[in-house]
Amino acid sequence: MKMKYPSSSVFFALTARKTAPVSASLSTTALLGMVMAGVVAPVAHAASATWATTPTSAAWSLGSNWGGTAPGNLTYGVTPTTDIATFNATIYGGFGDVTTPIVIDSGRTISGITFGTSAGAYQIGTIAGNTLTLSAWGKIQTSGGTGSNAEVINAPLKIYGGNVTCYI
Repeated sequence: MKMKYPSSSVFFALTARKTAPVSASLSTTALLGMVMAGVVAPVAHAASATWATTPTSAAWSLGSNWGGTAPGNLTYGVTPTTDIATFNATIYGGFGDVTTPIVIDSGRTISGITFGTSAGAYQIGTIAGNTLTLSAWGKIQTSGGTGSNAEVINAPLKIYGGNVTCYI
């Protein structure tokens, strides 16, 4: 027997716990009530950003280095994030190179990092610096091209996966 379910994420969260099917409007009302009661935390919305072509410092947390808001959140992987940090420009002013690596603030969690085809040889973090947390299903990738730049993530990297956490 094939069952049809409402396409709301609210319903998915309830069916994941093997509850009886309910209508989408009831599910939305139930979730809203749980959020207001503090039972369920709302999921963070994406604030993906691209490193500025003319950053003013090497600080990850400085919004102007990202053209607005720095990607990620500061909850050590507890609050899900879909934020992607993209680097797709040459290094400007030395911010992000081997002598002045990008400084990660304490507790920074992101979903991924993408190095575009025009990215310089960025250095992210230092071995003795703050840990960068990659949330569940996150990835670090280069997006095509045959660039000769080697991007380096020197920061301790924590891969958060719900019940499993790995440190690299």
